[in-house]
Amino acid sequence: MTQKSHSKLLTVIISMVLPGSGHFYLGYPGKAIILLGSLLILNYVLMYISTIYVTPLFIIISLLIFLALYLYIIYDVLQIIKHKKTIYKKYSHWIFTIFLYIPLMYLFILLIKNIMPIRTFSMPAISMEDTVLKNDYLVAVRKDSLKRGQLSIFRYPNNPSIFYLKRCVAIENDEIIYMDKQLLIHFHEGDQYILNHYESNQITTIDNKLWVINPYIHQYPTIKYDTNETTSFEYLTTMHNYKREIGMTFKKNIHNKSHFFYTKVSPQHFFMMGDNREHSNDSRFWGSVNKNLLFGEPNMIYFHLDKNWIINWDRIGIKLNTNIDKNSI
Repeated sequence: MTQKSHSKLLTVIISMVLPGSGHFYLGYPGKAIILLGSLLILNYVLMYISTIYVTPLFIIISLLIFLALYLYIIYDVLQIIKHKKTIYKKYSHWIFTIFLYIPLMYLFILLIKNIMPIRTFSMPAISMEDTVLKNDYLVAVRKDSLKRGQLSIFRYPNNPSIFYLKRCVAIENDEIIYMDKQLLIHFHEGDQYILNHYESNQITTIDNKLWVINPYIHQYPTIKYDTNETTSFEYLTTMHNYKREIGMTFKKNIHNKSHFFYTKVSPQHFFMMGDNREHSNDSRFWGSVNKNLLFGEPNMIYFHLDKNWIINWDRIGIKLNTNIDKNSI
């Protein structure tokens, strides 16, 4: 076999972009696939174990093990170049590697990612603070059921390619009233259910029905309403006045000349809200979420990078409070 000169810099770069691709570039396709497959299997095994044993120490050790294998793959490809073990094959060319092998492998990884029962996500916004912070990285377990009070990751109804993280505040046939800094729910089980499960100071009467005032806030203290110049309620009102489509119906209270927003959750749907309620784009704006759009529940936070790209060690290994509402069915 003849020897072929390969770019050392390109080999390192593509190995960093996709582990194993440097080996493919140098003419070792079998080794490339084995190394990439080993890294993927290790990743999913460590993620699965971490959902059972949620401890900061295990998460840190898992990240170090994954990083060690990643760095070994780069080291190994450099050793191949150093000892001039490059094998010439017709597909061993940068064009095939960059424009064929790497795209195909990324497509394969994407397909695997979409069918696996466990998956990682990142939090790009502040809509769930202080439960989940911006730049938290999460491990989520696939689950097609949801109860009141649970956190859930789901596909955004207006663009299913985007995933959202919110808390379920109401299930099918529950009725919801949203006013400024107040969420009222009439649970579909009826008045007696509400009386049996909530204190009198949490209950009010509207239109001859009992409504629970701000459920979940006492159980999940990270739920908050900030005092901003423009609240979500005012924003909803503005959208209604400009005849924009929103997820709730505008209602007027004739007695005190105020207004509120109302909806009843459709069958097989869930009403989802962010815990940082003045900074959350949620079901109040675009409606309830169909069961078919659910991915599952976030299990824990495994990593966090702040805005300066500094690791926040205190956020590693935090188990998320996904317990169902104690009053939910």
